[in-house]
Order: sequence, then structure tokens, then C-alpha cells
Amino acid sequence: MFEDIVKRIKAIERELDILKSFDVPFKSPILFDLPLTNTAFDGDSFSTLAATALDISTFTNAAGSTVPPNARGVIVRLQSRDSAAWGTGDLYVAVGPTAAYFYQLTCRCFGGDVWNNASGLCACINRTIYYRVLASGGNTEDIYIQVLGYWL
Repeated sequence: MFEDIVKRIKAIERELDILKSFDVPFKSPILFDLPLTNTAFDGDSFSTLAATALDISTFTNAAGSTVPPNARGVIVRLQSRDSAAWGTGDLYVAVGPTAAYFYQLTCRCFGGDVWNNASGLCACINRTIYYRVLASGGNTEDIYIQVLGYWL
């Protein structure tokens, strides 16, 4: 009986050694004291725009913080509003890691110049994310994009 227990403990130790050898795919996020901003996304008005690359290394805060080059993703806060009539559907700003997957995080707005917001994780590649805007008309959707943190 004692030998069985020893064998089981050794088997568990081998499994733990194997698990320790794996790279942890998601580490704890690093949060900024102040959000990172970019003057092109601080309430500026947008028209409908196809998925467009956005270099998040251009986002900074008063402390001079930036997202490091080896970041695997960012924590983003989106805010949007559109001047369309209240209740207009399918208006949004969205971000994602590629042009094809621009909708990883989406902030919908509903017209009436009423703000809506969304916060979440967005994977990035070489400090680049993609954003897409669906607005009701020419320069009718106001947008804020802030970076709250990142993970390696």
C-alpha cells in the first residue's frame, strides 16, 4: 500500500514538471495609472470607415507611458455616439487584432447623441489593432478610444 502511494506521488510530480514546462499563454494585465489617449480619438467625428490599422504606440498619457513592443493585447475603452435619430440601429465603433477580425470589442450606439461605452480585451500584433466605424452619415459618429492597460 505504501508503495502505491509513493508511485502515485511520483506520477503527480512528473505531471507537475510537465505542466511547469508550458509557457503561460495569458499573464496578469498591467494597468496604467492614467489611460493612454490619442488626439485623433478624443471625441473626434467619423464617417463610416472600413477596418483600418491603428498603431497603439501613438497612445500616451501625462506620465509618458506607452504600450511595450512585446504586448500581446490591450485593455481598451471605447465610447461612441451618433447624431442620427434615436433608435437608429447598427451604428458602432469596433476594434480587433486584424482587418478581418475587427469586431473583437464593439461599442454600439443608438443615435440621439447619447453616449455608449464598452471596455474589454483586444489582442494586438506588433502594437497594432484595427478599428472600424459604422456611422449614420458624414462625420456623425463621435468616438473616444483609450488604452487602459496591456498584457504580455
